[in-house]
Amino acid sequence: MHLPALLLSTCTALLTLGCASSPRNAGPLSVSGTWKTETPASYIIEHSERRPQGTSVEHDQLELLERTASVKWLLNERPNGLVTGTNEWVAFGPDGETLFSGTEPLLGVHDLERLVLEEAADEKTDTPQMVFHCAFDGPDRIRVIGYELGTNDLVAFRFVLLRD
Repeated sequence: MHLPALLLSTCTALLTLGCASSPRNAGPLSVSGTWKTETPASYIIEHSERRPQGTSVEHDQLELLERTASVKWLLNERPNGLVTGTNEWVAFGPDGETLFSGTEPLLGVHDLERLVLEEAADEKTDTPQMVFHCAFDGPDRIRVIGYELGTNDLVAFRFVLLRD
């Protein structure tokens, strides 16, 4: 085989393999399904009178609290990469007691190695609106960074979800 034909053949094979392993394809690499934290993950939230529970976090200008939460996402990815779902969560205090829980709707987009989801604020439970930026760590593991958007409560949340 001549060198140009070999290079073309190799490039075609690599492109085909790369497309076949893209998380946007249907099947096991889709985000559809159930994802959950293995153990409760820490998050920091600004102290408020309506939710004063948590362990105090030192900061020069803000009164912050640290808590933990378990998260379970039920996701459905459409063929065009749009994602709908729910976030079932439980927040825990320093002694492991359940403080709050809820189920919030999720809406987002999955494109190649990126997944971004937005969670609606829940006026009944007075929870903030959250945005989640996700990175894949294999087909069954997602690393997530979450923060609040559009409310007065500052929130920083980092956790890992595993496919159930």
